[in-house]
Amino acid sequence: MNNKRHNILDDAWEMKENVMGGAEHSLRVGLVANTVMNAMPIVINDVLKLAVAKPVIDHSKLGNDFPVLLHYQSDDLMVAILVVHDVDTGNLQCYPFNNLNEGGYWWLYEMAFDITPSGFIEIRPVHPLMEEIEFAPTEGMMAHVEALATLIGSFVHRLQAGTITVVEGTTDFSKINKKRIKNKREPIINDWSLIYADETEPNAA
Repeated sequence: MNNKRHNILDDAWEMKENVMGGAEHSLRVGLVANTVMNAMPIVINDVLKLAVAKPVIDHSKLGNDFPVLLHYQSDDLMVAILVVHDVDTGNLQCYPFNNLNEGGYWWLYEMAFDITPSGFIEIRPVHPLMEEIEFAPTEGMMAHVEALATLIGSFVHRLQAGTITVVEGTTDFSKINKKRIKNKREPIINDWSLIYADETEPNAA
């Protein structure tokens, strides 16, 4: 099991309010946690194999494929990206997570981004306090966001083209989940892995 769904849900409720900002933080935690609970945790083990040079997304055919929680690892960095289809705008709303913060919490970046039907990337702050100041992502952050957007675009492109499907793992977590439920924590669920059209088994690392 490589997905960080349970880590995100555990850490969301353990973070102190002063980490993210009072009552607004509590509301934000609730909204994010509820969406993560409903998202399929998909682990991408081979980013280069998934990558499409110029991914194309048909925003009119996103249907019921979202939300998903995509995971990938590069060297020592692991990122989870919550991807939600906004039916009002047609945008794909993308919320990256990692644990590279002072408390080691699995939580949102300070910014999120949308992939619009016209293909543009729109960046916005996530932290409620950031909305009160001028938000100016660095050149390095912009490059990182563009890489994440390409990863997401490649996933959706291949999913819509039928060159990948996803399959759920079969690891039995019942024993540990009994303890988690007793401690009022969300149960651990299996990774979903990619199967490419020319394969019969999930893509493995």
